[in-house]
Amino acid sequence: MEEIRQKLEARRAEILKRKSDVVANLIDDVPDRKGDSIDISNDEQTESTQLVFEGRLADELIEIDAALLRIADGEYGECEECGDDIPAGRLKIHPLARHCVDCQEELEVDAKRRYRRPGLMDEFAE
Repeated sequence: MEEIRQKLEARRAEILKRKSDVVANLIDDVPDRKGDSIDISNDEQTESTQLVFEGRLADELIEIDAALLRIADGEYGECEECGDDIPAGRLKIHPLARHCVDCQEELEVDAKRRYRRPGLMDEFAE
């Protein structure tokens, strides 16, 4: 458990440093916009892509904080759906896991079903 906690804290520190660096770079780059409209457009696209990536890192940071809180509360490794223990191998591979394999599979099937495009054949699919 201590090894997982250390890895999560290291990843958290890495994300926070990267986030700080990116924000500083974006602030520094704004006044430097020079060139024709294609150059400016390319710069804006690069920034947009970078912000999307940073959004994903922010989501990961939220998950890391939640996992660290579960560790502190003694709830880490318990499935949030069924309450069973999440196998140690799963936690080692995916330390942010909140569900056992069976419950995760069920959640993914439900999500696919929910986001499937409705159509005439849907009423016959089940």
